Amino acid sequence: MSLMRISSLSALLLFAACTTEVTVNTRESGGGGGGGGGSTDTGSDTGAGAGPDYQVDATVSGGSAPGSFTGSTEAAVEGQYTASVLQGALIVNLASADGTIISFQVDTTGTELPGSVAITGAPPEGTWLTTTGATGIRESSGGAIRIGQCPNTAGTTISGSFENVALNNVTTQSPDGTLSGSFRATVVTSDGSANCAAPVETDTGTADTGGGGGSCAANPDVCTGPCCPYLEPYGTCLTSCIFAGNPFDPATIAACASSCKDDAGITGDAACNGPWIALEQCDAANGCSQLEETPACNADNNCDPTQNCLLDNCCAQTIAVFN
Repeated sequence: MSLMRISSLSALLLFAACTTEVTVNTRESGGGGGGGGGSTDTGSDTGAGAGPDYQVDATVSGGSAPGSFTGSTEAAVEGQYTASVLQGALIVNLASADGTIISFQVDTTGTELPGSVAITGAPPEGTWLTTTGATGIRESSGGAIRIGQCPNTAGTTISGSFENVALNNVTTQSPDGTLSGSFRATVVTSDGSANCAAPVETDTGTADTGGGGGSCAANPDVCTGPCCPYLEPYGTCLTSCIFAGNPFDPATIAACASSCKDDAGITGDAACNGPWIALEQCDAANGCSQLEETPACNADNNCDPTQNCLLDNCCAQTIAVFN
């Protein structure tokens, strides 16, 4: 990778693909810790990196109406863009540009956040998701919803992903596609009742796994995220492009590398591609790819400034890809 840096994201993933264990020493500021007193104060983005307060970038594959759901806004809109915590549940509404509303509830009574929560219920009980729009109403029947931060503090911006959420058509009572993708939402009101992981003691002090400073909740020793199966072929593709290209003509290497996502199978898997795109967007928004590599530092000692830029600003997005 010393020949050039295609992007900080590519470099990080290439390093990950070339190791037997993926190390993600992530750090993040802000956000709420575990349960406790609630709040109705609003505030700035406190945990999900740069981006709008509300955003959805999801895809339905298969079924009677496959397609994309995308939308974003900086302000809460009742019934369209809201997030709240009440009686142990995180409740979120997100609107697509075509008017489709994606609503979901994450019941935290049996699972700590951050993490993936399996869909086990239907409105109004348990963990569930619905899409309501021109194509009718579809309800979840399987899959999971991943939440990247503890949502207990109002004003916290959380990010996460839809993990192969199986949908049923309410009218026909039959399977109707699979939803995958990523989202962001800012908590407007909270009673502080979400079940969040307790702070973890580290060598350098206490790390709040919910986004209260210190390390994020990424497992530092193993890669278990939706993109992990593709890291090795993606890294192999990048390596081939680098060594096959002209080091004095980075454009040719970049052109070759641009097909690696397709070749590795990333773009064909919505559960990975959605979070991957979110990480790329966060990378670009924070200018991580523009930072130069410091010769004295490298991935082995976690000192590469471009890598640290990602981990400092895109913690939730990194977790969504790797863990």
